[in-house]
Amino acid sequence: MSLKPPKKGDIGTAWNRTKEKRKPKLDFRTKGKRFILLCEGRNTEPLYFKSFPLSAATVKVIGKGGRSKISLVEYGFKELEKLEFYDEDEIWFVFDMDIHYPEVSDQKADFNSAIKLAEVKGARIAFSNDCFEIWFLLHYQDLSGQLTRKEYYEKLNSWMGIDYEKVGKGRDFASKIYETLLQDTKASQPEAISRATRLWEENKHLPPADRNPCNSVYQLVVELNGYLN
Repeated sequence: MSLKPPKKGDIGTAWNRTKEKRKPKLDFRTKGKRFILLCEGRNTEPLYFKSFPLSAATVKVIGKGGRSKISLVEYGFKELEKLEFYDEDEIWFVFDMDIHYPEVSDQKADFNSAIKLAEVKGARIAFSNDCFEIWFLLHYQDLSGQLTRKEYYEKLNSWMGIDYEKVGKGRDFASKIYETLLQDTKASQPEAISRATRLWEENKHLPPADRNPCNSVYQLVVELNGYLN
């Protein structure tokens, strides 16, 4: 999915300039499919998506931590100004609701506004409400009601035989989680996609901040699966 045609206020910004108008600043590559992921997480999400064995596409990750989702989206588009774009590129923001961070003022409004801003500028969003671990758990079981983050961790502990809260956020674990889920006979990515799709359809009439449990990570996974080895 390529970026939308520039709006009046976006004319002249880097993500709306064609390759004929200037040479790349930082990104020297051959023309081809590229997924540019602007991730809130520093380990789990970037390393998971970079583990997809793609043959006809590449994944570029831009990461930034923080609590406010609006600030993440604004930062992301500033970073995109440094890149050269082709029609095949897809831009995705990857972030969570994170309801355990009450210090964010008007958290629901921040979450909803960030998604709207990214979509208006032509990006897509792989969001999780409440946390990214929903996607991992859906490989093992269906979900029908809202859980706390601790409950997600406890269920993953049971399914995966690990202390997820202790090791799940580390780089070593995150770099192997894609392959771990593929090899685990109890887990199923096709089932995870089916379950996530059902949650999406059941909750899509609500504002994103009120869709819990729900995530659109499966939509990015489906896109990446189209370019596997």
